[in-house]
Amino acid sequence: MEIKCINDIEGKRYGDIVVKELVSGERMSCVYFSLPPGSEAPAHAHPAEGILFSLGGEIEVTVGSERKVITSGTSVLIPFNIEVGLKNLGNMPAEVIAIGSPAGPI
Repeated sequence: MEIKCINDIEGKRYGDIVVKELVSGERMSCVYFSLPPGSEAPAHAHPAEGILFSLGGEIEVTVGSERKVITSGTSVLIPFNIEVGLKNLGNMPAEVIAIGSPAGPI
């Protein structure tokens, strides 16, 4: 059994965005990321199917050609190899959990 506490994990920085790999197995991975106000993760694709779950903030999510604003408690399905982009529209950090399968590097 693998157990990790988010506070004990050193994050990787991608510009202003902090990413922490929470747990990763052979078939899936789970990461946390924090987007400061106004920051964005440009559109990119992963060779995986994924789920985003908003822990807080106001986030514009673009999946393929669709664009929606999500808030705390909202989940989004990201189809395999489809581009996804995120932008924090709020004035507070936005926090997201992402689960992907198959597992891959962050």
